[in-house]
Formats: sequence, structure tokens, C-alpha cells
Amino acid sequence: MPWLLEATIIIQLFLGEDVEASLIAGLLVLNAVLRFLQEDRAQKALSLLRQQLRVEARVRRDGAWTTLPAEDLAPGDIVHLRQGSIVPADVKIEEGSLLVDQSALIGESTSVPVESGKVAYAGSMVRGSEATGVVTATGVRTFFGKTAELVRTAGSVNRQEHEIVGVVENLFVVNGAMIAAQPDHCRRGDEHELRLGHQQRLAAAESETVIELRKGKMAPSPRPST
Repeated sequence: MPWLLEATIIIQLFLGEDVEASLIAGLLVLNAVLRFLQEDRAQKALSLLRQQLRVEARVRRDGAWTTLPAEDLAPGDIVHLRQGSIVPADVKIEEGSLLVDQSALIGESTSVPVESGKVAYAGSMVRGSEATGVVTATGVRTFFGKTAELVRTAGSVNRQEHEIVGVVENLFVVNGAMIAAQPDHCRRGDEHELRLGHQQRLAAAESETVIELRKGKMAPSPRPST
């Protein structure tokens, strides 16, 4: 709920608290700048890592064997796999046999044999022998790609976190209504000023709590063991 801090700024300006509003706005701008720099640095590191981990395959094109990046493969290409290579796509073995490590796919560290007529899945490591086969699927259409897509789209809902976010949001709305309902009293005495200042700080803290929970940076404290 990133709009909660913006709402706090509007409330602060409405109450004439320019310093507090400027401070919150400055923190928002600083957070945006830091986030942009971190994302840019992460993207550069990811691009470099992708270049270093690029998978290549030995492919027969126009009657000649050549080496191509795995992303250039297409269904129907004839590829040759040998010990130490990573299977670049789902490949149906036609000649020979392989001993492959599929731990990246199924978590099983024991190498399994892939005989002629069976499929060696993309992402597997060839541990022994060599074989030639035809590409049956590439990219997200491979077994590995479909699994990765399921993991990416799957989401788990933390019920306790959801309830805490709901309570904090309701408290923020109530405090905002209380602050907006008494702007004329903020200058009539120290007691009202202290009370209003406390409500403002509480509203700001609640908004920051909601944002942190939404971003997943704050987790509910575990219950003490009995």
C-alpha cells in the first residue's frame, strides 16, 4: 500500500506541518532512488551471470555440425550430447544412450540412464556416454521451463500476516479520520497538540508497517514456545 505515506504527507500539509511532510517526502524520494540503483546493479550482475552461464549446443545445420547458443535451438534440430555438457532442450535420443544427472529437476542426485527413444530433459547434466537426438521442446515449453513457470506463478498466503495488515490498515483509517476531524483544536492547547502529534506519529508508523509487510520485508514475530 505505497499510497499510505502519500496520504500521510497530504494530512501533514493539511494540518500545516510542513517540516514533517517534507521529511516524509524526502524519505520517499530517497527510497525510490536507492531502489532504482539497487535494481540497476542487480540487473547488471544478472546479465553478467547469464553470459557466463550461457548454455551452448552442438547442432547439425545444413549437413554440418556447428555450435550454437541454446536459445537458438528449435524443435526438429539434431543435437549431439556428450559427457560434461548440459542438455540445452528436451531431446529425444535417437542414437546412443546417456547417463544424466537430473537433480536440478527432481532433486534426485543419482544419475539415471536415458536410452534410445527416451527424452533427456533440458537442464540435466550429462555424466556419461554420448548420444544424438532430436529437439522436441525449447524454452518455457520444456519440462524444466514448465516447472519454473509453476514455481514463479505459485504464491503462498500467510494468514497471520494478512490479518495483521488488515488491522493496521483499519487503525490507519481511524487515525486519519480522527486527525482530519480536529484540525481546529490543534492550536487550542498543549494537550490537543500532544494528542494530535501522537496520532500523526502513530499513523505514520502504521503506514510504514503496512508497506513493509506488503513488500515481505517484515514477518510476524513467532509465537514463544511453551
